Amino acid sequence: MLAKKLAEQTAERMVSEGHAAQQEALRNLETARGQVARRSPAPRFARPGEAARGRGFFASQREAEAILAEKKGALPRAWRKPTRR
Repeated sequence: MLAKKLAEQTAERMVSEGHAAQQEALRNLETARGQVARRSPAPRFARPGEAARGRGFFASQREAEAILAEKKGALPRAWRKPTRR
C-alpha cells in the first residue's frame, strides 16, 4: 500500500516537473525569438519591384503553412475550408 502511494506521488511529481520544463522551454523560445527579431535589420530593397516580390513570397509562404496546418488538423474548425461530401 505504501509503495503504491509512493509510486503515485513520484509519478505526479515527474509529470509536474515535465510540465514545468516544457513551460520553461517555451519561455526560452519566445525570448530567443524576440532577440532574433531585435537583431534582424529591416529588409532594404535596391529596386522598387523587389518589395512587391518579397510580399508575394511571404504571402505564399503563409498560405502554404496554413494549408499544411489545416491538413494536420491544427487549425480551429471555424478557420478550415468547408469540405464537400
